[in-house]
Amino acid sequence: MKASTITWIAIGAIVVLAGVFAGRLGLIETVPESPLIGSPAPDLELPFLEAEGSVALYDGAADVTVISFWASWCEPCKAEHPDLVRAADSLGPEGVRFVAVDSQDPEGAAISFLDEYGRSQFQDVVVDEGNRASIEFGI
Repeated sequence: MKASTITWIAIGAIVVLAGVFAGRLGLIETVPESPLIGSPAPDLELPFLEAEGSVALYDGAADVTVISFWASWCEPCKAEHPDLVRAADSLGPEGVRFVAVDSQDPEGAAISFLDEYGRSQFQDVVVDEGNRASIEFGI
C-alpha cells in the first residue's frame, strides 16, 4: 500500500473517531432535569449519630442549609468531607446551617470516619435510618 493511501485511511479514521467522540459529548444535554428541583425540602427529622435526640433536616431558621449525604465506604465522601467541615467552621457562625447525613453505615464505621475526616461544632451529624432521607431527596 502506498504511503498516501495509508495517510488518507488514518485521517479518515481520526475524523470518524472525532465525530463519535463529539456525539457522545452531546449526551449530557439529553439528561433530564430532576423533578425535585424547585420543590420544598422534605420534612424529615433524623436522629443524631453521636448524641441523644433528633433534628429536622430543614428547620426554616437558616437562610441557607447545606445537606450532605455521606458514608464511610464512599471514596468521594472522604475527599469532600474535610472541605465541608472547613466550610461549616467558616460559614456556620454566619448563619449557614450544615447537616451531614450518614447513610448505610454501621455506627462504629461512621464514628471512625468522623474521627479521621473531622467534625464541626456547626454541623449536625445525623443517621438516615431506613434510607428515608436518601429516597426523599432522590439520592
